[in-house]
Amino acid sequence: MIMKKILLHGCQISYSFFLKELVRSAKEKDFAVDWSLILYSNAGGILDSFKNILREEKVLYLHDKLNDHMKKGSLDLDELKDFPISIFECISTSKVVAGHISLQEKSRQYQLKLVAGTYKIYKEFLLKEKPDFVLFPCIELYDSMVLYYLCNELNIKPIVYEHARNLGVSFFTDLPYSGLPSYVDKCNIPNACINSAKEFISNFRRDLTPAFLRDLKVDSNSDIISEPYLERGILKRLIDYVNKMVKIHLLGKKTGLYEPHLADRYTLLHMLRIQFYPITARLRILKENLYRHFYDIKSIDDLPEKFIYYPMQYAPETSINIPAPFFVDQLRAIDLILNFMPADHYLVVKEHPAMRGMRPISFYKELRKRASLIVADVALPGIEITRKAPLTIAVTGTACLEAFLLGRPSMHLSRAFFSEWIYKFDGFSSFRGLIKEALDTKEVPMEKIVDLVAKVFFIGGDFILFSPSDPHLKTEAVMNRNNINKFLTGLIKHVERYG
Repeated sequence: MIMKKILLHGCQISYSFFLKELVRSAKEKDFAVDWSLILYSNAGGILDSFKNILREEKVLYLHDKLNDHMKKGSLDLDELKDFPISIFECISTSKVVAGHISLQEKSRQYQLKLVAGTYKIYKEFLLKEKPDFVLFPCIELYDSMVLYYLCNELNIKPIVYEHARNLGVSFFTDLPYSGLPSYVDKCNIPNACINSAKEFISNFRRDLTPAFLRDLKVDSNSDIISEPYLERGILKRLIDYVNKMVKIHLLGKKTGLYEPHLADRYTLLHMLRIQFYPITARLRILKENLYRHFYDIKSIDDLPEKFIYYPMQYAPETSINIPAPFFVDQLRAIDLILNFMPADHYLVVKEHPAMRGMRPISFYKELRKRASLIVADVALPGIEITRKAPLTIAVTGTACLEAFLLGRPSMHLSRAFFSEWIYKFDGFSSFRGLIKEALDTKEVPMEKIVDLVAKVFFIGGDFILFSPSDPHLKTEAVMNRNNINKFLTGLIKHVERYG
C-alpha cells in the first residue's frame, strides 16, 4: 500500500478513545498511514495521549485556538466565500432539546463568529497537513459540518462511518447523508454477495429481523480495552466535574480543561438522567401511560384499509439532525404529508418506542387536531404496520428500509444510505403525484431489493463504531481489540478502492 495521509476527527470524546486505539493498532501492524488528528474536546485529558502517539504538530486541539479567536478575533464572512453550504445549515445540526445547552440559543453574532473561527482554524490545519482522507466516526454538530465541507472545498476525500441497520454490517462512505460510496457502482458485485442478499431477504421476510444494530456479543477471545474515563460511574463523574470546576477557578482558564465554546453541552440534570437511565426509562413509561387516551388504534386489526404510515423518529439525533434539520420538528413532516396525500386515505402516526414519554403532552394534543390523522399505540409492532401499509413515509427512518425489504413501497423526505432505491421527496410541486405513484406501486421488484443488499454486503464488514459511553449499548462491544482490528482492515480496504 502506498503511504496515505489520514486525518482523524475526534468529535465526541468517547469516539476519541476509540480513535486512539485505532492509531495504536495501525502502528503496531506497521500500516503505511501517516496519521493526524483534529480533537474537538479534551475531556478526560486525552490530548496528552494523542501527543504521545503522534507528534505534537500532527494534533490540532480546536479550543486552544478557538478561545483566543472568540475573545480577540474579528468576524470576516468574506473568508467563507468558497464554503459550499450556509452557516445556518451548520448551526441547525445543533440539538435543541431539554437538557442540552444548544448552540442555537446563543446570539446570532456568536453563532457567526464561532462557525467562521472554526472554519479558519480547520482550514489552516488542513492546508498544513494536506491529508488524502479525513475519517469521521460520525457527522455531528456544527464543527463536523465545517470540516466535511472543507474537505469538499479542498478536494480531500471524506470517509464517514455508517451502520447498515437491519442488514447488520458497517461500511464507509464519502457522503454526509449516509449514501453508499461513490465507487460502488463501478464494482463487479460477486455472486457470493448476491446469493447472501437473496438468503438475507428470505430470512428477513420470515423472521422480521428487528431494527437494531446487531446482537452485541463480544468475542470471548478478544481483549477488552479498559478506559477508566468511559467506565466511570455517576459518583466518579460528579467528582470529576467538581474537580474540573475547582481547577478552572483556582488555576485560571489555561488549564487544558477550559472549553467554554463547546456546542450542545449537557446540563448537570441531563447528565443525571443519562447516568440513572433505568430510572429515567421507567419514569418515561409512567408518563407515556398518561398519554394512552390519545391513541386511536390499539390493535393491528383496527388499521383502516387505505392509509399512509408515518413512524416518528427519535429526535434530536444525528440520523435526522444532519440530513434533515428542517424536519426535526416532526409536525412539519406530518403536515407536509397531510397536505399532499389523497383525500380518501388516513395518515397513521406512531411514536418511536425510544421516545416514549419524552415529547410534551402538547405535541399529542396537536396531532389530535389534524383531520385524517390517526394515532397508533406506541406498543404496536411498527414492522407489522409497515407490512400492511400501502405506503410508508419517514424522514430518514429505518421503517422505510423494512418496507423495502418486504417489497412494500416507501418514501423518504430526506436521505439515508438506501434512499436511492426508494421514493424520495424532491419538491412541493411534484409531491402529490409522487405519493400517488408510490401508492399505485403494489410491489417493489425483487431484483431492486437484491441490488441494494448485495452492494451493502460487498462493501460492508463485521465491525461497529458507536459512542462507547452510550448507556443503551455495551462499551466492550466497541472497545475490544477484534472490533478495532476489523474496523482498521475495513478502513484500509475502503481507502485502497479509491486507488
